[in-house]
Amino acid sequence: TQSTGEEEQEEEQSDFDCPEPTGWFASPTSCADYYGCSGDVAWKYTCAEGTLWDVDNCQWSDLVNCDKDGGEDEEEEQEEEQEEEQSDFDCPEPTGWFASPTSCADYYGCSGNVAWKYTCAEGTLWDVDNCQWSDLVNCDKDGGEDKEEEQERRTGRRTG
Repeated sequence: TQSTGEEEQEEEQSDFDCPEPTGWFASPTSCADYYGCSGDVAWKYTCAEGTLWDVDNCQWSDLVNCDKDGGEDEEEEQEEEQEEEQSDFDCPEPTGWFASPTSCADYYGCSGNVAWKYTCAEGTLWDVDNCQWSDLVNCDKDGGEDKEEEQERRTGRRTG
């Protein structure tokens, strides 16, 4: 499953009621938010700019049919996407999701050879085509931090 990015995670656990003990679930009130549940504990996430939650991952907003109350409408999302700063990353293909050459936590979304930089949510790193829990990712970028150093930098906590 390709994920277009988990941009941010709430600092506190959520009061969302997990429908199953483990998994990813849509927010009942926002098209951009979703919840990760582990052991019946929910954590709230927000899809990256310009994307919305669609069944089991974040997708470009123009590919998602969602009209939940409390979510941003399509016009507001398009304005925010246009305001977002573009990246100087060179897209290897005109459209797709690509790992950062220097960071295990960062990745780029390309559309029409225009790149936008995204960062995986806390506790996750980019792995081939989506953000995964950091302990499942083998990433050691040349010239970049190793997985443990990067997680420590991002969370302020030692991992080993």
